Amino acid sequence: MALISSQKKVVQQIISTHLPDDNYDVDKTALLSMAQDILCNEFSALTPDPITDSNVPITELDNEPRKGITERLAFILHKIGCELSCNCSGRGGIKSVTLTLFEKLVRYSWEDKLVLVLSAFAVSYGEFRLVSKPPDTNPLAKYVLQLKPLPEISKLETVISDLLTVVIYVTKTIIGLNGLPSQYISLDKPPYTDYEVSTAVYWAVRGIVTCSSQSISFMNQQNIISIIEAREKMIAVTERLNNIHEKLKTISEEKKIKEGYYRIQYIIRTTQTDNMKILSELIQTKDGKALFNGATKAEASLDVLKSKTVILFISYLDISEEQVKEVDQQVCKPERQYEIVWLPICDDTVTKMETKEIEQTILSKASLMRCHSLHYSVTLQSYAIQYIKKEWLLEKKEAMVVFDAYGKVVNSNAYQMTMVWGSAAYPFHAQREEILWRKWSIERLLIEVVVSEKQKWVEEKRVICLYGGDDLVWIREFIEKTKAVVEREGIFLEFIYVGNKHTEIIKNEKLATEVWEEQKIRQFHARVELIYQSKAQLGMSITGDKTLKQLKALHDAGGDGHGWTIIGQGSHDMAVIMDGYLARESLVHLEEKKVEITNENFISILHGAIKTVKRSLKYQELSDVHQYCNHIFVPTGNMVCADCQLPMEREHIHKIHVVSTKSISQQSGSVAAGMSMEKESMNKIPVGNKKIISQQ
Repeated sequence: MALISSQKKVVQQIISTHLPDDNYDVDKTALLSMAQDILCNEFSALTPDPITDSNVPITELDNEPRKGITERLAFILHKIGCELSCNCSGRGGIKSVTLTLFEKLVRYSWEDKLVLVLSAFAVSYGEFRLVSKPPDTNPLAKYVLQLKPLPEISKLETVISDLLTVVIYVTKTIIGLNGLPSQYISLDKPPYTDYEVSTAVYWAVRGIVTCSSQSISFMNQQNIISIIEAREKMIAVTERLNNIHEKLKTISEEKKIKEGYYRIQYIIRTTQTDNMKILSELIQTKDGKALFNGATKAEASLDVLKSKTVILFISYLDISEEQVKEVDQQVCKPERQYEIVWLPICDDTVTKMETKEIEQTILSKASLMRCHSLHYSVTLQSYAIQYIKKEWLLEKKEAMVVFDAYGKVVNSNAYQMTMVWGSAAYPFHAQREEILWRKWSIERLLIEVVVSEKQKWVEEKRVICLYGGDDLVWIREFIEKTKAVVEREGIFLEFIYVGNKHTEIIKNEKLATEVWEEQKIRQFHARVELIYQSKAQLGMSITGDKTLKQLKALHDAGGDGHGWTIIGQGSHDMAVIMDGYLARESLVHLEEKKVEITNENFISILHGAIKTVKRSLKYQELSDVHQYCNHIFVPTGNMVCADCQLPMEREHIHKIHVVSTKSISQQSGSVAAGMSMEKESMNKIPVGNKKIISQQ
């Protein structure tokens, strides 16, 4: 603790004397490049930073040996070099020399201090290496070496190289940090503190002084430490700097994400001549292989998207193949007027997967769509992923963002619209969706699921009836009454059961032409949910919009096992949607009235019967004898019946739940040991009573 406290005091002392002046700014890029070239050419183990790979051949600088160097800068480099090699201040010790260097550099910024010390060391070490070359290649070196003997460093070359490598990494990271544009820095919460940077600079300079003391310096010649001790000290400093560098890299990555995030935001908010700037910012690649075409299985560049309407289909990598196929079926039709690009998000959730496994997963799913996708070898930048998540994905698992030919976001939440309407939604703005809703009904949209697959039924003008529910009595009664109404009129009915209960009985009793499998049922209910969200997205409320009421009724009826049905014809634009009660009463009405029905007017006649029954229900409501409530919409505040709109009272129920190891038959006779009492949440509406029973 005492050592840590002492080190903090040293850093605070350096900070107190730090008085940067813009007039003392140096060309840090040029100095660092030259310093690194000198050291990389002299230390075989020292390699350029793999991120920047800066290693300019010395021949390129031969004609401009003083490029970027002023007389004042040359003088300060000379003073630093003298302190490193000769300890001119006479204060002795690595810590003392380090503090002396900071005193000489009070007017320079933190990164400039570090670059100057590193450059001065590189110059002094370069001179040392020139002199130490064999005499036959440099005859003058023979006499210089006799007059100025230099230490033997071959046994320490590796540890010196390791230390200098991390010093260079730290230097570049600090330069990158301080290059952050001021508009991206929050005054309340900057990406780093002065103490963090000054600590990193202090230990980097101290590392350079440590290297100097074991290579070019004459300080402590009277008390030369052992090779083992020198190695241990250098390794200790290297480890400390590695830890500092890791922390700086984290800060630097956060800064890059923030900078890239605001860059995307700026591009989107400003007017562009085409869509290439924003697409190039979101999808970055070095070799031009940005896209993969699922239809042709060929690679492509971003140029294929230039000046076109582009839909970015965004999802996580774990999206199911079933969903991918649905997207392809709905929006990837060949005659489309737009381009689609799938962007799979590979974040922390897939870090455990091998790169080859990730690429294979992307390629496999991309091949299922007749559109472009992010090339399986390309990874989105961290800042692009963060922007997509925060601005577009939010809490959703999938999203579709539409750009026009000029890179303007036309719709940032087009998934529901696109999956419901497909290419008919082009150019995908909200006004287009409103127009489509005026032309189409919810019933027609749902019956289209069948029409698209049953063209023969359409040609023969057959009536298609989708139905669901768990009540077998209702199912039999519904089928019987429907057939009774139409059988004398020569109307062809096709029943499709959309449920997963009583399937064998329904098949055996021939209560349906077709019984859907689990996957198709999931797709149907997913489409119901999509249509609901598409409608709700326009700002409609369930209390004031007929379509939302119908969708909610259908959703709730399917969820609690009540009967429901959708009836339509492929050749007609009209269709009807009913819950079990309304379907039964409407069919009873038609049977009692003996209405004349034909294949052409069946749907319209049925629609009229529904209106008649509803008027009758309304009359019962006003007479306070209403008994029809089989689904509810749960708001955050007061609750009303989704059908009659009458307010409901709130009640509470406490139910004893018996937990016993005995058989069920034994449980009914007694409450055994092990019984626990707990509250159980229930949502229930008793017949003839508009009340909510719920847990508190």
